[in-house]
Amino acid sequence: MNIKIADSWLREYLITKARPLELAEKLSLTSVSVEKVEKIDNDYVYDIEVTSNRLDLMSVIGIAREAFAILPRFGIDAKLEIPQSKITLSKEKFPILIKSDSKIVNRITTVAIDVTVKPSPGYIKERLEASGIRSLNNLIDVTNYVMRETGHPVHVFDYDRLNTSELTIRESKQGEKIITLDKKEHILSTGNIIAVNKKEEIVDLLGVMGTLNSVVTENTKRILLFLDNNEPSHIRKTSMSLGIRSEAAILNEKGVDPELAMATLTRGIELYSQIANGKVISEIYDDYPNKPKVQTITVTKEKIDKIIGVEISLKQVESILISLGFKTKLLANKIEAIVPSFRANDISLQEDIIEEIARVFGYHNLPSILPPLREAESYNLASDNFYWETRIKNTLKYWGFTEIYTYSMIPENLLEGPREEAVK
Repeated sequence: MNIKIADSWLREYLITKARPLELAEKLSLTSVSVEKVEKIDNDYVYDIEVTSNRLDLMSVIGIAREAFAILPRFGIDAKLEIPQSKITLSKEKFPILIKSDSKIVNRITTVAIDVTVKPSPGYIKERLEASGIRSLNNLIDVTNYVMRETGHPVHVFDYDRLNTSELTIRESKQGEKIITLDKKEHILSTGNIIAVNKKEEIVDLLGVMGTLNSVVTENTKRILLFLDNNEPSHIRKTSMSLGIRSEAAILNEKGVDPELAMATLTRGIELYSQIANGKVISEIYDDYPNKPKVQTITVTKEKIDKIIGVEISLKQVESILISLGFKTKLLANKIEAIVPSFRANDISLQEDIIEEIARVFGYHNLPSILPPLREAESYNLASDNFYWETRIKNTLKYWGFTEIYTYSMIPENLLEGPREEAVK
């Protein structure tokens, strides 16, 4: 997976004097692979490859958090600032009854807002386009903007086009039809997560793509800002069977952190108030039946030092883990780490914790040590030329030499002589 991020956007959350190329170099040494840094007008754009297990890095805030942990290890000051969104809420009851099944839905967070449709301001257009996302209008742009910023996909309904007092989230039935936002008709099988109104009209293919009958238009006056967090296996099945590979589907099928939902929703509300004359007209609806379990992992100092190969103090270990978002507790010759929700799908073992410590400490700071070799007593290594040849090659390699293979040089007379019996 790749993500493109404008440097100016990143520095809204990451306060550092590190230059763009310097930042890219340090990230590539210890974390993600920054494949390219491109200067566009007065800004720089990072093209970053993110491995599929690090979904938390598919966002501006995720990369800022990672850089905050890494830069100080190279003597570069860095500060992480994630301000709380400033919004004005409403006491009006949420206008739609939402029914859902906790077997397929982990969390639904939504709110109704009065809005005005107009073009987005320049900075939002520029940042979205630098990220490879086309700017459409302020209502849609906000959903893409906050998704890129926080890493949680967002959807927006035209509230009036839903034309319902009830919204039911359920699995699809064989043969049901929808027309998605890209104006393509799809015939559904069973097991897709859909939203239907009171008339049983499908108004959303959750986690994958919205439907044409509920999309916002230039005439939209009221919206539902809608965040859903669903069972990833259902999203994957739907996306692959229908051939819809939207960015929302790619993120959702890997298991987005449901704890991001409220911060993402309030950030969306804040942006709508700034660029769409947004006014919240209902309370926030938040149904959260499947909260993830908090994971606590304890690792001994002995195991950390043994696996990494160098001695690292527990104070240094604690500093690294805290900078990565872990909560820690120092015990006698061991450390207890509480895994942050955004790493819940990635960190589950002691070895995972040790890997985090090692990469932030810096793989380049670890010595190259050959593993010990067990030698069978009944085997005479002194007479094994292949064994000694391999040992010599490895020793020279670790001293910095490079082995090359070339064409064999043979005497010219070996090429002469009769060829009658040569194989054709």
